[in-house]
Amino acid sequence: MAPRDRDEPAPVVLRWVAGAIDLALLSAFGNVTGLTVLAVADARWGGAAVGLGLAVMATTAAGYFAVGEGRWGMTLGKLAVGVRVVGADGRPPGTRRALVRFVARVAGTVALGAGWWPLLGGSEGRPRRAWHDAVAGTHAIRWAPWRQAPGPAARGGGR
Repeated sequence: MAPRDRDEPAPVVLRWVAGAIDLALLSAFGNVTGLTVLAVADARWGGAAVGLGLAVMATTAAGYFAVGEGRWGMTLGKLAVGVRVVGADGRPPGTRRALVRFVARVAGTVALGAGWWPLLGGSEGRPRRAWHDAVAGTHAIRWAPWRQAPGPAARGGGR
């Protein structure tokens, strides 16, 4: 499954910057929801409330990536830096594949970042993919919707 010829792979640095933005957003939102659940549940369940709070935070993160990448091919972090996740057909992968991608990304990151190592090396001319992209059958590409495609108006031939 190779990306379409016109799709330029997203540089690792852009992917990590997008990840940092997403992490900041998820930390803020996840902490608020997780701490709220913890405060409410602590009165009823005691120590089990910590597990419930962590489950809410993990579910929030999984939903954020599964819906964002699955439906639109991007999260807010990817939108900010111009990265899009696509399948071999160039379309967003769908929520199931995006959820698989999320789980594989977490596993590859927890394993001392080994899931990212394939991006750091590799031969020229051969697309390099992180574990989560290989497992989910996806590609992270550069995406710049704000750039105007050359057309009649751009060439001075419009109305």
